[in-house]
Amino acid sequence: LNQKLSLKQKLREVEAVLRVLKTRRN
Repeated sequence: LNQKLSLKQKLREVEAVLRVLKTRRN
């Protein structure tokens, strides 16, 4: 039912991981 909600949550999780990877590179 809440596919959009779960999709947004996964997207936020991916963004958080990308931020961590960027901070690690720097």
